[in-house]
Amino acid sequence: MKEKPYLIYALLAFSSDGTRKACHIDFTNNIDKRLGRHRRTRPERLSQLALFDWARLEQAKIAYAALVLVRADPVRVVEIKNQWARLALADGFLMPDFPGLDPEGRDTWYARFPVQAKHWPSQEINLVSVLLENAEKSCPILFL
Repeated sequence: MKEKPYLIYALLAFSSDGTRKACHIDFTNNIDKRLGRHRRTRPERLSQLALFDWARLEQAKIAYAALVLVRADPVRVVEIKNQWARLALADGFLMPDFPGLDPEGRDTWYARFPVQAKHWPSQEINLVSVLLENAEKSCPILFL
């Protein structure tokens, strides 16, 4: 398979009281198109992503953070995305779009992927994240 550049990104939401957080981790090779699709989600309607519905219920704004730019084949890109998702789960993020949790909230899917990083880089992500409505292609990328 041919390697192409992909951006792995996170959409993040924090409850208004600051006690809960949720995210959606994904990847794309066309961030302008993907951000446009996410921005068109209307807060008053059910969305394509459960994260938007969670944020609406929590009265939270959604932020965007570009996590890492990778050049790889699609299979490897999914593995790297899964590593980021596992870090987010370990850091206490809910992942409303991901049904791979057992009734006790344990990860039944991402646990099978090895994690190279040791923790979710909260401070660094806070520095580069922007509100989704302000996000654009030129937003800084956390790791190149």
